[in-house]
Amino acid sequence: CGNPGIELEPVETAVFESMRQYETELLQMPADAEEPVLVSKRLLQMKEAQLERLREGVNRLQDLLLMGDLSKQDYTTRLERLRTLIVKKERNRLAKLPIERIDYTRSADGIDVRVKFR
Repeated sequence: CGNPGIELEPVETAVFESMRQYETELLQMPADAEEPVLVSKRLLQMKEAQLERLREGVNRLQDLLLMGDLSKQDYTTRLERLRTLIVKKERNRLAKLPIERIDYTRSADGIDVRVKFR
């Protein structure tokens, strides 16, 4: 491909700004509108599933520590790594949920990012 890559940070910043604006629009919608409820239910379900996976991982680590298969230092290191991984995945999944597509155009002045929501 003859098209050079792009730095993630400016695109990510623009996407999260668009998401903040979209959230504001959703919060301003009438209470009887169904779309925000559907999005909220999906977000809640995802959040609950991720919390359950985190709890399961922590429980497995605690079991390994209690059985003596892990030292306290290894336990602490793995626990922190697990928490960091869950937070990164959660952020990525939640960001993708309401987004249908992201288009960007590069110019001499910078990057124009357009986010289309579902």
